[in-house]
Amino acid sequence: MARMRRSSSRRALLLDDCLRAVGQVSAAIPRALSLDPMALHRRVRSMYSWEDVAKRTSAVYDAAVVAAAVDASDSTSSGASSARLLARLRRYRSAGPLFGLLGCAVAALLVCVIEVLDLLDPRASIEPAPEWWRAAAAAGGDSDGDDDGDDARSDSDSGQREGEIEPLW
Repeated sequence: MARMRRSSSRRALLLDDCLRAVGQVSAAIPRALSLDPMALHRRVRSMYSWEDVAKRTSAVYDAAVVAAAVDASDSTSSGASSARLLARLRRYRSAGPLFGLLGCAVAALLVCVIEVLDLLDPRASIEPAPEWWRAAAAAGGDSDGDDDGDDARSDSDSGQREGEIEPLW
């Protein structure tokens, strides 16, 4: 019985909240219709500086390039690798008591999976993928060499049958 009363009182509170919100929205409609869209545009435009956005974006990209270079140079050192893993786990842990621990658990599981896969098939035995895009960029343009921007060949030019996939190298 008490459970039904609590349930009905929750519904009444929810209904009251919904009716209050509808009243607030209906009262705000005349004010919204009287706003000048260009004045709002000018106000929002003054809040942002494209130079500032470009500087911040550039700083983020520069930091990512430096981090990638450090990761590449430290990939042979197990001490540096474990330090990077600990730093990453600290960042995950800062996400909160629940999601931080969940992130740490997932990261630790993935590290274990990678280590097992590395034992089964060592990285040194894997053939690196060819960097065909660098060769195309060095050649100056499209990988098909016609500089028309389509970067593709027709099936008749490549000598392949329809539906057959052309290898990248």
